[in-house]
Amino acid sequence: LSIINPKYVVTTHEAAPIPRSLIIEASKRNIPTIGLQHGTLSGHHYDYCNKRVTINPLIDKYSFAVPRKTAVWGELWKDYLIRDGNYPKDSVVVTGNWRINFNDKFYEKKKQKFKDKSYLAVIPTVNHKFTYTFFKDILNLIQNYDNLIPIIKFHPSDSEDIENISLLTKLIKSYGYCEDVIFKGQINDLLFKSDIVIAEFSTVLFEAVIYKKPTILYNISRFQNYPKFCEDFDVIKVVDNAKDLKKGFFEELMRTDEIKYLKNREKFLKRIFYNEDN
Repeated sequence: LSIINPKYVVTTHEAAPIPRSLIIEASKRNIPTIGLQHGTLSGHHYDYCNKRVTINPLIDKYSFAVPRKTAVWGELWKDYLIRDGNYPKDSVVVTGNWRINFNDKFYEKKKQKFKDKSYLAVIPTVNHKFTYTFFKDILNLIQNYDNLIPIIKFHPSDSEDIENISLLTKLIKSYGYCEDVIFKGQINDLLFKSDIVIAEFSTVLFEAVIYKKPTILYNISRFQNYPKFCEDFDVIKVVDNAKDLKKGFFEELMRTDEIKYLKNREKFLKRIFYNEDN
């Protein structure tokens, strides 16, 4: 920082050790710091369970250092940071969804249509003891749909877990799929191409709603303490076992109450993302 002498320091995931170190060092040099919302925020997340928080780490030396300003997607996240994360009220700013820009790609007329096949996005969280079953249940399910092709996106932090990726790749191939169903591009491109989404609890669920995709949260790990954002707004299907997954999958494919869904989606996006393109 002394060598570069930047006008600002901007971080993503300001609670992590390296960004927080930069925030503290920038404060010593009176360089303004800005945090960009990294993912879901809530009192359930250990990054945001700090009782003493400060934007002035040189003065409040025993408090958890955060940026001078934290830019969040919508009012919901601002409320969580102030209420549960104890961020100073004037340090949190609602700026809209900065991660996605729809100007040149989010148009149905531009989407390539395939008459003979549809695409299912399958997105797990980081590897855990239920991951293998997560994939197996989904692959068993879609065997009944000849025209449905899975597109699988592993969590970025799993990319170095060679042993686990190898195991899952073998499983995928055992169902007759080629390795090229494993998607290595940007998550937004995956959602854009997909017709339906099955994921564990992740920010990707919210982004699937933006793209108007029928979406299922397959909570196979039965993670109890995740925030019930999606359930509160009733914009996605939530299941935690293979039987309900099968039922929910059929219901999403045959979704009929589109008016109710779109109305809920509008409320959801206003609260979660403020607007769709900012």
